[in-house]
Amino acid sequence: MEFHPIASIFPLMDDESLDSLAADIRQNGLREPIWLFEGKVLDGRNRSTACLLAGVKPETREFAGTRAQALAFVWSENVERRHMDSGKIAVSLAKRIALDADFAAEEAALKQEAKERQKAGKKNLQETIPEGSAHDRQISTVLAKASGTNRKYLEEAKELVAKHPELAEKVLADELTIPQARKQRKDAEKQKTLKAKAAKAKAAGKPTWEIRHADCIAELPKIKTASVRLVFADPPYNIGIDYGDGEEADSLPAGDYVNWCWNWIRFCVSTLADNGSMWVMINDEYADEIGLLLTKAGLHRRAWIKWYETFGVNCSNNFNRCSRHIFYCVVDPKRFIFNADAVNTPSARQEKYNDKRANPGGKIWDDVWTVPRLTGTCDERIPGVPTQVPLEIMRAIVGCASDPGDVVLDPFCGSGSTGAAAIELGRQFIGIEQEERFCEIGKLRLAGI
Repeated sequence: MEFHPIASIFPLMDDESLDSLAADIRQNGLREPIWLFEGKVLDGRNRSTACLLAGVKPETREFAGTRAQALAFVWSENVERRHMDSGKIAVSLAKRIALDADFAAEEAALKQEAKERQKAGKKNLQETIPEGSAHDRQISTVLAKASGTNRKYLEEAKELVAKHPELAEKVLADELTIPQARKQRKDAEKQKTLKAKAAKAKAAGKPTWEIRHADCIAELPKIKTASVRLVFADPPYNIGIDYGDGEEADSLPAGDYVNWCWNWIRFCVSTLADNGSMWVMINDEYADEIGLLLTKAGLHRRAWIKWYETFGVNCSNNFNRCSRHIFYCVVDPKRFIFNADAVNTPSARQEKYNDKRANPGGKIWDDVWTVPRLTGTCDERIPGVPTQVPLEIMRAIVGCASDPGDVVLDPFCGSGSTGAAAIELGRQFIGIEQEERFCEIGKLRLAGI
């Protein structure tokens, strides 16, 4: 027997429960008849299927009434006995509202009445019903409360039923909760926006990039104010590494090094758009100072990330060095780019425990990033560069904190890892590098992408 659309406002049984029902019907017969409306199953889809499995001819009855009455009947027969949670109830109620033309007409009439009474200036009880969105909220609140859910869930469910019916069905099937469905809906909408931006950037041609051979302190003021969406900086750490000018150039007195950091940080901040962000990677020795300087420059810290390199410098009388700090700061704590898909991973609940409560969309990375550092034997490693950040980290940062077509800036370009990630992801790139040798290496690398 064909199922009536009205019957679809409630979920079907899972296979195990259906088999159990079929076994019961096979042994005891069908105890409750199947209701038909307009020649289709109105109430009893599970019983109808179970009878088919059990080889039992079902008893049927025809429901006599209007479409609205049929909806009300199905609702009253199912909403209590199914023991549904508030999320499922919200979706079922949203589906009922979408199907109930009489309810829609009644709602429209109430709105019109409220408007007419307001125009007439009548002071009575009916006028306390507000019009517009406030009136809609009141109706939703009453309906939701009477049904066993809440207005917020009902409004979310209406959105799902109208625009994302596949997600609504997953809520009914216990595959998603309302909050999880909301996240998937927002993620899908964001992905649609990002794809549109990516297509626009692609149509404009290959992303533009440049690496400027210059000292960043002198070059940064030349970059247009508020033109950059993302700055990533991995400066020299002042630990005596020879980048081309000898070890002494990277062995400044602590005060001089901090003052130098303050200069490039404030110049970087001046390039940021009002919804831009700045990410700085630094070592243990100067993490405290860098964190304070970023705040002093007017940025708001969103996260203090630790990059766990899985192995590092072996120490004989201290704890081994195997991590670095990454400060993630934004210009405006209420307006910033954050594309969660770029830093999304399956959760332990999904992979390890197979927990049904796990969000099928995974979870955002933790604030400890486990990414192996690049050794000399790694395929990604570029010869002649003493320090090189893995592309896995740069793809995450660039993808998370910028959109296709945005400008990404790296004042210490080095081997060009930031630029490589930016170009791969359809962003524009500006790199600054004062060591000519590294500058040429970076240009060759980006030219080949």
